[in-house]
Amino acid sequence: MVSRSSSKPPTQVKPLLGKLSLDNMKNTVNTLTAFHDQYVTTPGGAAAADWVLKTVQDTIAKNPRSGVTVKAFPHSWPQHSTIARIPGRTNGPVTIISSHVNTINLDYAKQYDHTRGADDNVSAVTELIEAFRVLVESGYKPKTPVKFQWRSL
Repeated sequence: MVSRSSSKPPTQVKPLLGKLSLDNMKNTVNTLTAFHDQYVTTPGGAAAADWVLKTVQDTIAKNPRSGVTVKAFPHSWPQHSTIARIPGRTNGPVTIISSHVNTINLDYAKQYDHTRGADDNVSAVTELIEAFRVLVESGYKPKTPVKFQWRSL
């Protein structure tokens, strides 16, 4: 079941919008686009996923009382997914916000043997990392749990 609320941000989220950092987002884009290839079976794909996991872990480590958790979700290929959970005030339905880390443009990869990720999903990964950082650092407590997922495939 999918439910949608109004397009207005909740009152407790609106003040957080000013805490988003363009510099952080630029740094994330630059870091992720530096990986040679982010396809799920490549070393660059695994390294990109490791970097996302470490970045999320670092955010949580700076805010140890947040109750936020993160884990790597392994697959049968080298690139794992990263799943972080912000606990809610109740255990109601979980809101999932996600993007995929891998590059999927296989034709480009075959032709140029260098897919940097910016051709695919670095923008969404960047936005999720920055939104996650702001929510965790602000002590945001949603009504129900929120999961952030940086997926492999």
